Amino acid sequence: MQTSDNSFRRRQKREEYIGLLKHNVTRYGFELQCNVPYNGNGFFHAICFHLGRKDPKHLRQEVVAFLQTKACGPLRATLDYMFLKDLRTNGADVKEERVG
Repeated sequence: MQTSDNSFRRRQKREEYIGLLKHNVTRYGFELQCNVPYNGNGFFHAICFHLGRKDPKHLRQEVVAFLQTKACGPLRATLDYMFLKDLRTNGADVKEERVG
């Protein structure tokens, strides 16, 4: 039963965040273009929407490959193994404490 309660609380909190986001988007004169699924790939879904691409999983793989092979300078210095591991895992959010 506790798992169900936790799941309900997480869903409720997510809905509160979404409501606040929609309010702020409208308040600052922007409009939502699409709803992205809450599945850990939301960022990549949104980017695909704006690029006219279909596969957020593939885009995620491309971003990771680019970061692993072509990132340099200050960008490269900010990347570490755990960040790339989180980013590489399809459907996983990068842990909040990893985002500075």
